[in-house]
Amino acid sequence: MNLGLEHLKNYFNYGLRGIIETKGDSFEVEIKGLNKYTVTTSPLIHGYKYCSFENIKPLLRPLSDLTKEIKHGGEKFVPIVELLKIKESIFFNEHVNSRYSEITVDAEGWPHAYFTFMATMEITVRPFNIPSIEYWIIEKLFEWHFDIFGLSDQGLALPLI
Repeated sequence: MNLGLEHLKNYFNYGLRGIIETKGDSFEVEIKGLNKYTVTTSPLIHGYKYCSFENIKPLLRPLSDLTKEIKHGGEKFVPIVELLKIKESIFFNEHVNSRYSEITVDAEGWPHAYFTFMATMEITVRPFNIPSIEYWIIEKLFEWHFDIFGLSDQGLALPLI
């Protein structure tokens, strides 16, 4: 598989950064625009603002980071906990002292979060199960720069640290 417009277009509005490798140098850039053949970047690299998809690797978080504290937009949080807070906000409003009781990773490596305010609540994100995940969750994963297409596993993206 090759990196393409279909992989990056959903991250475009969320300040996605990437590494461009060109003429023996590497540069970190913000991806500012996309079309079928090229990526528009900022700042200019060697006087150019465009590069081909072959020359850029987006910086994306692995799905395993859903259970770890990340920093995004100047805030630190555990993404899977924030997803559940959004999904079940009425319960968090009623039970203001609620905390997640357990964050686990199943045998296949996919994250789960369980909370104490109800019997059990769970959000599971698996790349091959994306169509069954509610759209707002996918949007949040794009916003937080998670690699939902498995691009890093194919050498098409680099881990965001």
